[in-house]
Amino acid sequence: MQEQNRMRFEDPPEKTKALEVAANLENRHLDINRSPILINSILAKHELLSEVRAFFKSKGVIEHSVAHIVAKTGACESHDRVFSFDYYGKEAYLVQSCQLHQECFLPYFGEVYSINGSFRKEHYFDTNNHLSESTLIESLCRDVNLERELVFIEEILKTVSQKILDRGSPSFEYFGFSNLEALTRPFERITYQEATRLCGKEHGADFSPEDEKKLASEVGKAVYVTSYPEQIKFFSTKRKGALAISVDLYLDGCGEVAGITETESDPAILVEQFMRSPLANSKEQYEW
Repeated sequence: MQEQNRMRFEDPPEKTKALEVAANLENRHLDINRSPILINSILAKHELLSEVRAFFKSKGVIEHSVAHIVAKTGACESHDRVFSFDYYGKEAYLVQSCQLHQECFLPYFGEVYSINGSFRKEHYFDTNNHLSESTLIESLCRDVNLERELVFIEEILKTVSQKILDRGSPSFEYFGFSNLEALTRPFERITYQEATRLCGKEHGADFSPEDEKKLASEVGKAVYVTSYPEQIKFFSTKRKGALAISVDLYLDGCGEVAGITETESDPAILVEQFMRSPLANSKEQYEW
């Protein structure tokens, strides 16, 4: 079976490369007939998501479906990177995150996850690390602190990666196993303040693709960046003084692959943090 797959992944015949680039970009679905990259991407994603679902099932965590057409409550941090369109006379948006909607399920289920599309107006157009559309795995658990969440994230990534490595996978082998191998080793940690100094960034700035490469080369292949300033994180993230109780995981060659936060549960604090956030001018959509 593996040998048959390898044969399918050979470079396409020369005549199939004669299609014009413009036509190819407009009809990417046709690449399935001639692109080993696309074929292996589909197979690798299938393997990965199958292992993710098996892991959550082993923990008794419920998967739920997600709406893709949402109000502004589907934004991750601000509204400047959401795709908007007219929806029967009202302004609607393509979802970035279902975090706020997931929280409504916690009183009954305790812990839930979803695998859904995420749509984002990215500012970077010269890198594969920042996509306008991607698959997002979101998990939420009631009454846990950040350290417990970090242990959980590390457990799922290590478990899934090790299972694929142990079994062997022609599709992952096509792209190389280096990232999977990096996820099986202990994750490095660096504070946001240390990372900005290393990358020569101003306080409060995001990391560029070049910064992400520097973190990988000088800190580690899989790095937790901790202790972010509270003003650059989502309003529902719990604060400790001027810092958000939040961590991002950066993986060499991929950029940010996970965001982990502890959620504020005090209604009064949530309202106060919301009114200081970039979302405050859309208060009516968040009142629920």
